[in-house]
Amino acid sequence: MKLGSFHRRKKAFIKDFKIFMMMVLFFRFKKRNFETSEIKNILIMRDNNKLGDMIIFTPLFRECHRLGLEVSVVTGAVCAELIKENKNIKHIFVCKEKFFNMFSLALKLRKKKYDLVIDPLNEVHSYRSIMMMQVINPKHILGFNKAGKYKTYDISLPEDLSLNRHTSERTKSILRLLKPNIDLDEVDMSYDLPIPKDADAIVRQYLERFSGRTTVLLNPFGALKTRKFSTAKINAIVDIIKQKIENPVIIISGLESEIKHIEIDGVEKTPFTRYIHATSLVKQVDYIVSVDTSIVHAATSFNKPIVAFYPMSKTQINSQPSTWGPNSEYAIQILSDTRNVEDIPDDKIKCAIENMLSMRN
Repeated sequence: MKLGSFHRRKKAFIKDFKIFMMMVLFFRFKKRNFETSEIKNILIMRDNNKLGDMIIFTPLFRECHRLGLEVSVVTGAVCAELIKENKNIKHIFVCKEKFFNMFSLALKLRKKKYDLVIDPLNEVHSYRSIMMMQVINPKHILGFNKAGKYKTYDISLPEDLSLNRHTSERTKSILRLLKPNIDLDEVDMSYDLPIPKDADAIVRQYLERFSGRTTVLLNPFGALKTRKFSTAKINAIVDIIKQKIENPVIIISGLESEIKHIEIDGVEKTPFTRYIHATSLVKQVDYIVSVDTSIVHAATSFNKPIVAFYPMSKTQINSQPSTWGPNSEYAIQILSDTRNVEDIPDDKIKCAIENMLSMRN
């Protein structure tokens, strides 16, 4: 066995052991049969604090609210700011990653006596998440593909991951459980991302200096090395945009530590460091060119024309480009033939940008 494989197996074993201990230490007694009429208040666990994941599941908040349910959400501080204007959510609870902070919050939420806790993702994030759900002790806990191994979940909705349907479709599976006779064709699956007025005003004031010009937001850096463009590739993309748009305003976004070294003639660097302002910028620019990040899902929320770049997946099961793609008729998704977006040919990028521009022309 290779050393890398051994360490991966050891890490997985330790994670599973911690999860098992949380299930033992905070044992939940067997719950009653699921009755839709008994479900009045629900808690949605989004404690991994991933912005893209949060955006994708915003239709779930709205549609559960429409069913007359009281919706609460557990998430991290950045995601909490992103959804604070969402009128479909009754309560937002900010969850810090430290064990005792999560335990304390779980004790607080236990007093709410939730009818249902929903964990919409496929993986189990950590033993802390299991601990929280066990301590909250709702009537029911719903997850996907959790049958057998994870006794915490008394409702496990099966899903064949090889079908590679978009992750947002899990909203429909949850709604069908909550209301068996629901017409899923009538369900509104559009993302719901209201931006605070003050954030919109700040970004609008910034963009006023470019009045009359076409604005393009370029987001060249993802979280992983496989989702980052080199300086040379960024220059090539900028040249393509300049060839296709007369006197464009190209604004590069990303972490300050990553974009501060970029010096390209005629290219702006975003002055915003908070994600809520970055989201408003997505809302107000004309076009977006981005690697696989939460910016892609924000663009979907506002029906913005976008070219989105994705690396090849490691596996065809739960394939990221299929399950976590832009999910928009205004999006052009470009997949690399390798595990690195850097390897996408310039001519393919040029063609995609031309097609994006034609959406408005």
